[in-house]
Amino acid sequence: MKQYPSLPLKPLPRPPRWTSALGVGFLVAGLAIGTGELIIWPRLTVQYGPSILWFALIGITFQYFINQEVARHTIATGESFFTTSARLWKGFVFIWLAGILLLYIWPGWATALGTIATELTGVGNYKTWSWLCLAAVLVLTFIGKSAYRMLEQSLKIVIPSFFILLLTVTFQNISSETFRTIGQAFTTFQLPHDIDTATLLSAVVFAGTGGMLNLAVSLWYRDKKSGMGYYAMQINNPITGRAEMRNTIGATFRPTQEHLHHWRGWMRYVRADQGIIFWLVGTITLLLLSLNAYAVLAPRGIIPSGLTIATEQAAIFGEQ
Repeated sequence: MKQYPSLPLKPLPRPPRWTSALGVGFLVAGLAIGTGELIIWPRLTVQYGPSILWFALIGITFQYFINQEVARHTIATGESFFTTSARLWKGFVFIWLAGILLLYIWPGWATALGTIATELTGVGNYKTWSWLCLAAVLVLTFIGKSAYRMLEQSLKIVIPSFFILLLTVTFQNISSETFRTIGQAFTTFQLPHDIDTATLLSAVVFAGTGGMLNLAVSLWYRDKKSGMGYYAMQINNPITGRAEMRNTIGATFRPTQEHLHHWRGWMRYVRADQGIIFWLVGTITLLLLSLNAYAVLAPRGIIPSGLTIATEQAAIFGEQ
């Protein structure tokens, strides 16, 4: 098997303005909402109370640092984590491929959205809505010339809209007493004695994105042309895009004074992108979704399982 060539030396591009540099955090936050934030932590909060939410803060904080370090590597080399790991051992390629297929071949996000839409509208069934959700994803993916750019632009609209809607619903349904339980959770650090350890650790991992999606951050910073990713091959839409001939391997830079100045600028963007958009917005979203579930389900004695956390909340919010 052919060996990867050494990274060539090229100039580190100057960081762009803030509005152009930020964006990957929206993708990570959007994917996070569909995993731990929407299903896992709301269910655990209803079952064990808000005092458990300090574990979620630990999980999403760890992921902030992981995402930052993954991004640091890509900005320095222009390569994704997956490409660089193959430099160490080419067998990693097949391990990552198998992991991605096993994790994401199941249409979990579409099924969850389909289930919620069915309960809210009372029209059709979850399978029909799931197919419509998948079709919407395909349309969004293929109408733009660049796959990454289309995703980023879409989520820059979806995430703020969802966040504003969540804040509105929260202030209508949650009392000040429920909010005080959050403060108690982060000062007493309680652990429910009857909680399953494996379930809790799985929830901590998915407080945010978790697993392969943390590593995929390197793909998105590369596709955004961040740092040395400027020299990476552009992944264009096969239908509407135009093939772009660029290097398929990364590049690095000499540690000159000018390059180090640019480097510090790039890393400030990464910290803001992951710290404000992913960590701060993600943490607030996770807490509010969990508190909303607790506020509407716990008083009725409903302890949901699986996707019923979504259907029960949708039905109750639909009554209001």
